[in-house]
Amino acid sequence: MREDQFGKSLYLDVSDEYDKTGLHKLFEKLYSKLDEAEQAGYVKLRVVFESTLDPYDTCPGPIEVRIVGDRKLTQKEQLEEAEQKRIEALSKQLGITFYEASVVDRLKKSGKINP
Repeated sequence: MREDQFGKSLYLDVSDEYDKTGLHKLFEKLYSKLDEAEQAGYVKLRVVFESTLDPYDTCPGPIEVRIVGDRKLTQKEQLEEAEQKRIEALSKQLGITFYEASVVDRLKKSGKINP
């Protein structure tokens, strides 16, 4: 499982005011996004409200609202993770850095050096 953002972020302007109806619409939108994320296979879903204000800014920017959850790894990600673990094991075995082990692995695969 990998933590990932679902869909695009929603931005709320700090100067906006929400009455009862506006809040209801906002939360309906968030609930529908949560339902979409569940149907897409995400688990442990949560809504994250995050300020976009940089430390040097004097006026507040919009608030970023994101849906975040865990999802299954894709087949490509699983292969990449397995490759990374294999290279890490090779680097420990040879006592070299990860980068050097990846070069050795690439050279072995291309037949430039013997396994």
